[in-house]
This record gives sequence, structure tokens and C-alpha cells, in this order.
Amino acid sequence: MIIHAVTDLMSHPRQLFIFWRVQPVEAIIFLAAVFITIFTNIENGIYVAIATSAALLLYRIARPRGQFLGRLRLSDGQTTKEVFVPLDRRTINPDVKIRNPPLGVIIYRFSESFTYPNSSTQCDIIVDEVKRITKRGKANAFPTLGDRPWNGVYISSITSASCANIK
Repeated sequence: MIIHAVTDLMSHPRQLFIFWRVQPVEAIIFLAAVFITIFTNIENGIYVAIATSAALLLYRIARPRGQFLGRLRLSDGQTTKEVFVPLDRRTINPDVKIRNPPLGVIIYRFSESFTYPNSSTQCDIIVDEVKRITKRGKANAFPTLGDRPWNGVYISSITSASCANIK
């Protein structure tokens, strides 16, 4: 009677393949919990599943992934619309031409919430991309620090070497 009742709780191996296609890391956590439950006891399996899932959640919150997007023009003959797709091309046909956004515009899609623990990481990713795709304007026109206007426009151009000279 107990075996019959428990067999309905078991998932089919096909379900594991679906888990693997959606989230491979979570499928591994699932398998580890099942094997630990089989070879030790239920409590250890539950503890392993909860601990590894919590660690994975904290890692994803602290180190979120995001995507820079480009424009793709779609038309069905009568209507034309633009959609935004990732520029990294991992999931898109390489023959499709993705256009960059207009000059001066960067489109970034957050994969996780923008929270305090991950805000600096996401800002660093965006700033690094801005630095990569843009070029610096003219070199510093003021030979000494005293000649610079301190109204905020040129403050960002002070380098660490210049800050060392102030001391």
C-alpha cells in the first residue's frame, strides 16, 4: 500500500530531461538530492537541496547576468516592426543582421532585480561596455590642476596620478 502511494510522487525520467533543458544546474541539484536521499536519509537530502539552492540563489543575486540589446527589423510583407534582441548571438541565427542601437544609446536588459547587493556589479558591467564602445574626447586642455574649472565637468577626467599630486 505504501509503495503504491509513493510511486505517484516519483517523477518520470523524462521530467529530469525537461529540468536539464530549462536549468542544468538545478537539475544537478535535484539529482544530488535524490541520490543523497536514497543512500543516506531523507533529512540529508533535504538539507543538501536547500543549502545548494540557497547558495545558487545568493550567487545569482550577487552576480547577475544581463544582456546588451540590438535592433532587429521584422516584417511580414504588410507590417514592419523592430524588436530588441541580445547582441551576443548565442541564441540567434548568425545570418540574421542585428543593428546596434542609435549612437549614444545603450540598451541593457537586467536578468535579475536591481538590488543593493548587485548594483555595483551591474553598474560596472554597463560602465565597462560604455568605455569599450565609446572613445575619449580631447585630451586635458589644462596643463596644471589650478587651471581646471572645478564645476564638475572636468572632475571626472582627473586620474589617480593627478589625485596623488594633490597631496
